Amino acid sequence: MKKIIVIVLVMVVNTVFSQKESKLEKQFKAEFVFTGFGFSYELPLAKKWIVDLGAGIGGGVDESESYPSSFNSPAAYFKSEFKYVYNREKRLIKSKSIISNSGSYIALQAKYTTKRFSESATDEPSNNAILTDVHWGIQTPLGSNWLFNFHIGLGILRDLDNNNGLMSPTLGLKFSYILF
Repeated sequence: MKKIIVIVLVMVVNTVFSQKESKLEKQFKAEFVFTGFGFSYELPLAKKWIVDLGAGIGGGVDESESYPSSFNSPAAYFKSEFKYVYNREKRLIKSKSIISNSGSYIALQAKYTTKRFSESATDEPSNNAILTDVHWGIQTPLGSNWLFNFHIGLGILRDLDNNNGLMSPTLGLKFSYILF
């Protein structure tokens, strides 16, 4: 009888703490990518939905090719990303970490990039542009405050000054440090 009571108590405590742990968290992060850096704020909207709002400095969009260019002459960017994190319960069952909103997700992102702050003689001119993409990604912790984020998808890059555009695959690698 004592064994049954202990087992039931362990299951109840585990269920209570698992449900508490699976909630998404608000977090303000410094982000580091290959073409720049910035800050973002993740805000849970519902049990499995997050909005990630960010701004930073990175490479501009090349006027002639409509591709993101190097960080030699930086430009500002502003982004909003709506994420649906779909596998947190499965991660808990497999004893994988769910801290810091870790998990696999599907997202819709819009990222606006301004003209470069200054043009050099060797750089192609850059334009205002917006990238809209749908992607699949994963966010995973690297220690207590660091996160690694990877995504792959398909997007449309629109040059707002020339009204040029192209559709292409998207790939993102990002390291983030949680400030609070």
